[in-house]
Amino acid sequence: MSTALIVTLIVVLLVVVAAVAVGLVLQQRAQRRREQAAQAGQLRTEAAQVAAQAPEQAVRAQESEAAAAEARAEAERLEAHAREQRTAYEQTRAQQEDAVREADRLDPAVDHRADDYTPTDPVTARSGHAEVGTEQSGHADQTHAGQTQPDVAPTDPHDPDFVRGPADGPDGRTDGRTDGTPR
Repeated sequence: MSTALIVTLIVVLLVVVAAVAVGLVLQQRAQRRREQAAQAGQLRTEAAQVAAQAPEQAVRAQESEAAAAEARAEAERLEAHAREQRTAYEQTRAQQEDAVREADRLDPAVDHRADDYTPTDPVTARSGHAEVGTEQSGHADQTHAGQTQPDVAPTDPHDPDFVRGPADGPDGRTDGRTDGTPR
């Protein structure tokens, strides 16, 4: 074989190998494109299914938002009602305290000008006096019979247990002295 023939055979062989390689590459590209097209079609089908559910989900979301708005409105209404009730209670309590203070001011047995004065509670006391068996100030002495008696001295001059202090005059009033000397 001559050299020219060998060179021609090698060139032809190289051209055939190159043509086969180019054919394989083109076939792989075409296969990849078909696979990508199939995958795109599948994704579009899934997207269409999700899109079909979207209106139902939008309706459910709007219904939930409306229910939440109603719940907020109801909560605000209840809060306003609670505030009104609290205000009414506080007004009633203030009126009750005003009435008790006025009763204490009129009752000669109650020293409403004392520094430690607090209005008597009409539920536990009447006219400034503790009911039998109750503690008006929270302090009490126990007697042998088990009865509870207040540990404060009576302030009513008509009470048989009332004791006048050294600064008290015959009418039961003090002259303003705090040292205990008579007027």
